[in-house]
Amino acid sequence: MRKIKFCGVTRTADVLLAADLGVDYVGLVFYPPSPRAVSLIQATHLAAVARSRGIQVVALTVNAAPALYESVAALIKPDFWQLHGDESEQAITHIKTMFGKPVIKAFAIASPQDIPRTSAADFWLFDAKPAPTDTLPGGNGRGFDVSLIQNVSVPFFLSGGLTPETVRDICERTHPFAVDVSSGIETVRGVKDPLKMRAFVRGVL
Repeated sequence: MRKIKFCGVTRTADVLLAADLGVDYVGLVFYPPSPRAVSLIQATHLAAVARSRGIQVVALTVNAAPALYESVAALIKPDFWQLHGDESEQAITHIKTMFGKPVIKAFAIASPQDIPRTSAADFWLFDAKPAPTDTLPGGNGRGFDVSLIQNVSVPFFLSGGLTPETVRDICERTHPFAVDVSSGIETVRGVKDPLKMRAFVRGVL
């Protein structure tokens, strides 16, 4: 069965609903410019709630300093790292070795040249390339031409403009390992909508 990740959760109620809906992963954002960013104290609580309900925790960082990785690892103990910046292959390998957890590497897609040939990451994540006016590397609600990834053979997470209305068709066209949604289940940035959360899961299943 296709896996589902709700990214950018900030409230306990969202984690509890995700668990009730059978969501597999929740993403905690450690990138201060994001309206979905959480503090280490918030994240510690949210991660504990998620694990008590059988949900795995993904720590999302963007070109983070080593000290942040160390703090998140010590306090949150994420099940996965999601790297959403310009992290090098060397950095990916280092994080895998240092913390012993799988790495999801995000790739911003706008053309065939953006599809990686290889990566040290355990999973790839495809998201839309930000527009010049966007201030975040992801979670902007933008989609991309999914025909660009139809021949990708590695397991990947699919993100970028997914909504309850579009996710089923896009999944049938691309066959992702998992779908990753943030803005598509929000009322405003950083505030998840219970009705959209439920509708999204119905769309996937």
